[in-house]
Amino acid sequence: MKLPLALEKRPDDLIAAIAIALLLLAVIALLPESAVRTLLGLIFVLFIPGYVAVAALFPSNERIDWIERIALSLGLSIAIVPLIGLALNYTPWGIRLEPILASLTIFVVVVSIVAYWRRMQLPEDERMRLDIEININWREMALIDKALAIGIVIVFVATVSVIAYAVVNPPHGERFTQLALLDSNHMASDYPSGSSGTVEVCIGNNEGEQTNYTLIIVLVEDNNNYTSLFYLTSLPDIAQLNLGEGIAMNFSVPDNEWNNFTLSFEFDDIGEFKLRFLLYKEGEIDTPYREVYLWLTNEG
Repeated sequence: MKLPLALEKRPDDLIAAIAIALLLLAVIALLPESAVRTLLGLIFVLFIPGYVAVAALFPSNERIDWIERIALSLGLSIAIVPLIGLALNYTPWGIRLEPILASLTIFVVVVSIVAYWRRMQLPEDERMRLDIEININWREMALIDKALAIGIVIVFVATVSVIAYAVVNPPHGERFTQLALLDSNHMASDYPSGSSGTVEVCIGNNEGEQTNYTLIIVLVEDNNNYTSLFYLTSLPDIAQLNLGEGIAMNFSVPDNEWNNFTLSFEFDDIGEFKLRFLLYKEGEIDTPYREVYLWLTNEG
């Protein structure tokens, strides 16, 4: 039994290719984290650009059969997408999601128009058509058709496996912790530079899980280390800093959250000093995981 699709009369295949491209644009805009985006994205990148290119190159139904057409579509897509990315690398837009998606969509639309025009130039009985045959006789297939069919099945299974893995194990991205200082107006500009002042200390956790930290605040000469250390559960209204004596605090920050607190300090030593903020992750005490500092001067 055959189910003919009248591709020789109307370009349903090319309309579907353009529709998938436009649908992907909508899904990325409205559902940025959905599995639908992953599925449409893989179909779009791995098949659609190559398919419309093959449709433009081979508008006739006689040059190649559908197994060869699908295999060429996969191969050309793998070649076309990197070439478009390489071209974007030399433009002001660069290789980013939006320019790549826009460029591929334009490519699909333009090449689909060319493919339709070339198809319509042929006599109707010579134009590309699709007959879906329900019963496939494997024994009567040519060796090259069998090899291409097996290759298509392997690619399909691999694609489905990648989609399933991506849905079950979404990427976490880079894991890191942010340590920053802000001035008394919550800006990264007007920092104190004398023997007293106020700063806001900000710790942001992007480690993918709740993380325990130790923060050491110490006043030193140049990069010298502290000579003594004492722990506080909370900071006093004004912390009295003594040269080489570190203040330490232990705390925990949930994933994707910040722990911000205000430090008001003063010291009596004369000279130029470095106020170091040393952040350690639990169990990593050899070297600071993050460090920020202020240069302070007390001229007496």
